[in-house]
Amino acid sequence: MKKILLLAAICGSILAEQTYELNVPNMNCGGCAKKIEDAAKSVKGVKRVSFDLKSKDVNITADSGANVMDVVRAIQAKKYKVGIKE
Repeated sequence: MKKILLLAAICGSILAEQTYELNVPNMNCGGCAKKIEDAAKSVKGVKRVSFDLKSKDVNITADSGANVMDVVRAIQAKKYKVGIKE
């Protein structure tokens, strides 16, 4: 029974996260990436942020209840253009 509960807890925490891929075409340097990361992490539910300066992609991992549009607006408030990749 303990194994089943542990497995359910692990699966629940894994399934409770979503990853969103954004593209920020005017992210040009590490300083830009840091500002974008800080803006994204200011949104409730955001767990991790990673980025690729070459492709200008930003990956956001957040709780399933987090709204990706709140993340987009937070980044846009820092004067960056944001596109959501499908």
